[in-house]
Amino acid sequence: MRTAFKNSLGIFVALALVLAAAVAFVAFQQHVSSREVVFALSVLSVLGGVPVVTYAYPVIGTVAPTAAQAANATMLTATVFLDTSDTTTTVTHNWGISQANQNSLFPTIILTRSDATGTVSGLVTATIPASSTTPANSITINKVSTGAGTGGTHVVTLLRPHTLLGGV
Repeated sequence: MRTAFKNSLGIFVALALVLAAAVAFVAFQQHVSSREVVFALSVLSVLGGVPVVTYAYPVIGTVAPTAAQAANATMLTATVFLDTSDTTTTVTHNWGISQANQNSLFPTIILTRSDATGTVSGLVTATIPASSTTPANSITINKVSTGAGTGGTHVVTLLRPHTLLGGV
């Protein structure tokens, strides 16, 4: 029992040190680029096994735009990191899209694989909420398979026509 506890504690300490090194790498830079933020969050995701959504526009960071911040934006961009065991995550746009516009398949979703680290195609799909979810404020990213080589980073671009500004 004591040996198992010591082994678990050792693994936890090693993971904490790797996380601390990644955070220190980003924190002590004079200028932090979005690639460095994505790197640090990807390390955190691998250690914690949690998908990470990093927004690039209209806000920057891991917190989704508020309805006020998203109100006049016709586009949202984000990177989504899914580890090998992750299957789904949510990208929040806070556009308040009506049922009629959801039925017209808005927002337009563009997915692009942004890394080549996976040995197996890390195929992902995206879905808008069921039309009964009104107003819609997010989309769901689904990874088709799990296992070695299926993790990776994807760029998500959401578009809505300018005629939908204000969540009409």
